[in-house]
Amino acid sequence: MEAKQHVRVAKVARPGKGWYPVPGLRAARVRRDVSQRELAGMCGVSYANISRLESGRQKAQGETVIKLASALGAQWRELLREPLRPLEETTME
Repeated sequence: MEAKQHVRVAKVARPGKGWYPVPGLRAARVRRDVSQRELAGMCGVSYANISRLESGRQKAQGETVIKLASALGAQWRELLREPLRPLEETTME
């Protein structure tokens, strides 16, 4: 019988200092029916930055991840995960 390997995963209460990709941002925003411009106004992050974060051209600081998640009523971990299913190619501008 083969022994199971256990992997320890550090649980982080909130993202720390550093830069984080946010692959789940677009899915969370679309699911809540919020445009990029609306999200920018809700959390104080520029529209251009929202666009760059969603496209993966830019990473977010930990504080920004918290702001985005709060504005969307989401958990910050949701924004750091890849969406479970791809979204259609339509955008909500």
